Amino acid sequence: DFLFFHACDRQQQVHLNTIAMEGGLAMQDSAMQLESSMDRDARLGWERIKKQEDEDERARKRKAEAEKRKRKHRDELSNFNFEVPLAPSFYPTPEEFEDPISYIKKIEPEAARFGICKIVPPSSFKPDFSPKFNCVIDRPMEFFSKKQTIRNRVLVGDTGVAFKIAFENEHKRWNVPDFQRFSSSRGGGGGGGGEGLSREEEEATEAAFWSSARRCGKLSVQYGSDVDGSACGPGFGRWNLSDIGNVSTLGLIRGSGSCDIVGVNVPMAYIGQRFSMFGWHYEDNALASINYMHTGASKTWYGAAGPDADRLSSVVTGVMLKGRPNGPPPAPAPSGRSG
Repeated sequence: DFLFFHACDRQQQVHLNTIAMEGGLAMQDSAMQLESSMDRDARLGWERIKKQEDEDERARKRKAEAEKRKRKHRDELSNFNFEVPLAPSFYPTPEEFEDPISYIKKIEPEAARFGICKIVPPSSFKPDFSPKFNCVIDRPMEFFSKKQTIRNRVLVGDTGVAFKIAFENEHKRWNVPDFQRFSSSRGGGGGGGGEGLSREEEEATEAAFWSSARRCGKLSVQYGSDVDGSACGPGFGRWNLSDIGNVSTLGLIRGSGSCDIVGVNVPMAYIGQRFSMFGWHYEDNALASINYMHTGASKTWYGAAGPDADRLSSVVTGVMLKGRPNGPPPAPAPSGRSG
């Protein structure tokens, strides 16, 4: 370019020099713009770094808080001592198991001292799981669940807790497999899935439930409670809960022409998510009750012997009264459904 300029005449040279000068100014302006762009990029880069550092710090704090909660939870679990004795378990022979009412009468004196017992069927007893509910017309496999929430929580000492249970009907409709998948996705094995737990696992679940009840103001789960129907098929034989009332004193209700009483001489089903529960209650008219665990993860029942019922009611009423400044709670209901 330099040689080219000098080879031209003066007019062309002036013209070209002017272009060169303007080009120099343009290059200088471009350099200033480049410098400004570099400053902006540096500032944006610093802002990105600062933002990332702030996010990392917040994540670190969240992790530290989560670890703190886990440690506190572990400490709470370690402080739970389950001193309630295990109810007795009975193992009838195949011959004894053939007659439910006779066998229950046989074990009643010992079982009554605990108010509750467990009967383990012989290994030959393998009935089908045949759920049939009376909830949805032409859909016998479907049922409705309720939202179950802990309310009126009262902490007792360092590890105890008392509470009431509230139910809200959200009109959610399920079949058993769908409810099992829903429950399993939230850490539970209820509703037809999972195997029985070992005693150690049952105690760990028990501790986790009571610890969660202490920590959570409103622990909520889905519970298919008081479902009109049964899962007892023909394979249950004389232990079919739909028929067992006919051979007991409850058969007098049907024999007299009176209507059936759901939950008394007609069974009800319960399909529970993990941590679903049923409150303390007297059985209907203080009658004996039979529950059969069809399938799914293990379940824990609590019971009190008849002579201790008033003492238990007094303790619960006292605890709830202490936590209610606006007056005493209502008296416990004299009857309820079996859970």
